[in-house]
Amino acid sequence: MATRLYACVAATFAATICAAAPASAVDRPAIKQRPAHSSNFTPAKRSFVNTIVIHKAEGENASGWFQSPRANASAHYDVQKDGTIYQSVANHDIAWHAGNWEVNQRSIGIEHGGFTARADTTAAQYRASARLVAYLCERYTIPIDRRHIIGHSEVPDPNTRGAFGGASRHTDPGRHWRWDHFLSLVRSYANATPPPPAPAPAGDPVLRQGDKGPAVVALQDLLRARGFWSRTSHGTFGSLTAAKVRGFQRSRFLSVNGVANAATWRELRQAAKGEDATGKVAVTKGLRSGDSGPHVLRVQRYLRRGGYAPGPLDGDFGPVTERAVKALQRDHGLRANGVVNGPTWTALVEEKRRGDRVAQRLAEFSRKAPKADYTRVRVAGPYGSVQLNRRTKELLDRAKVIMRQKYRHEGFAFQLVQGSYNRTVAASGGTHDGGGAIDVRTRGMSRTTVDHMVQSLRQAGFAAWSRGRGHDPFDPHIHGIALGDRQATRQAKSQVTDYRRGLNGLVNRAADPDRSLGRPIPVWAR
Repeated sequence: MATRLYACVAATFAATICAAAPASAVDRPAIKQRPAHSSNFTPAKRSFVNTIVIHKAEGENASGWFQSPRANASAHYDVQKDGTIYQSVANHDIAWHAGNWEVNQRSIGIEHGGFTARADTTAAQYRASARLVAYLCERYTIPIDRRHIIGHSEVPDPNTRGAFGGASRHTDPGRHWRWDHFLSLVRSYANATPPPPAPAPAGDPVLRQGDKGPAVVALQDLLRARGFWSRTSHGTFGSLTAAKVRGFQRSRFLSVNGVANAATWRELRQAAKGEDATGKVAVTKGLRSGDSGPHVLRVQRYLRRGGYAPGPLDGDFGPVTERAVKALQRDHGLRANGVVNGPTWTALVEEKRRGDRVAQRLAEFSRKAPKADYTRVRVAGPYGSVQLNRRTKELLDRAKVIMRQKYRHEGFAFQLVQGSYNRTVAASGGTHDGGGAIDVRTRGMSRTTVDHMVQSLRQAGFAAWSRGRGHDPFDPHIHGIALGDRQATRQAKSQVTDYRRGLNGLVNRAADPDRSLGRPIPVWAR
């Protein structure tokens, strides 16, 4: 993970944060606890993991950095040069390490102190990491091979087809990482050899590109039943069929190789047992409160991706998940009975796809810095026009997109009551004298809308706080400073520093009043 690391003083925690697991034939290595800050990972209760992602930290003490709320990143483990292993995130929680949410959900990330461009991984690191990986592979039944133990550079970029390294195009662990040596050590600790391919059940031959015949027709028919094939089943396994097989395998967390092997046939045949053609949900009878299992977990993931609040991703269909389903049904004009049936699943898939598009847009905003254009422009406001530079206006436009697309405030526009380059308001304390400063009107708006406004501005690249009544003549409002503005005043830059430290940006330097909303820092501003 190419992130600048800062030295942090951290205590060693005696209590373990590992999830309970069945006894393993591979001994658990010595692991010290150094928990990441709660704002740097996603709590979960997952039990399914099928990928290990290897990282280089671009420095030392990654686990110490993860304890800072400024990190906005984490990995489950940090293997230091002397072989010491620190755990930052519990295995059952989701660390933010891969730059790809789908991969994060099903993987464990392991950082290694050092640099991608250097051959600086020590023998102690290789041994400690291999012992840890062997233990994890045994615990989660992960094959010890290069399809399931990968580098950060092999994680697909979720925003660009055919690109890798996650959303930020990382290249670690780099060409100096000795993969053959490492996997040999892992197998040695696991007392295992690479598992042979699982034999296909009778009547289901292993099929790959170039094959022809009735078995390929059956394969294409099953792909159609799952919503992955829309053409005539012609019996030729060409490049399109291989692509559809890979898409199906990816959707079911299988090895993505385009080969119809035993596992692929087995998952495909679930369509004949009443599962929905487009996912894992059995919609013939519907899912409802009291149900549990992987189907419910998929529903919860789709609800969260669509902007609803299903509660913890635990696979249990409880009252919180039911409320989220009812909200979805009301939004789509369906009967709000809380049962995931065919029409509800169709609506859920639509929301998930919308959420995917929004996530891609947000990732683009986070990765791509605004243009350094400090030309001044006038922007209309409720009390007359205000002055901004074009860089600040671009960030404000991004926040407007987030409000409209992520938080569903159709037609929303920010109402600016004060802008930048304004020396006439003494109450601003000089923060509005230079560039990057804005005040946004919130009078008459609901608490939820104001929260969404703060979140949108922060995600777009502002240090932003909601200000209550009695602060200045334009109360209530949101005060914001564009991160990285070269023309910001000293006072405004001091507010940005306070924001990064979790403070309110006022002279009393109290805690951030909106700390529950998170303080996301775009990649370009880190």
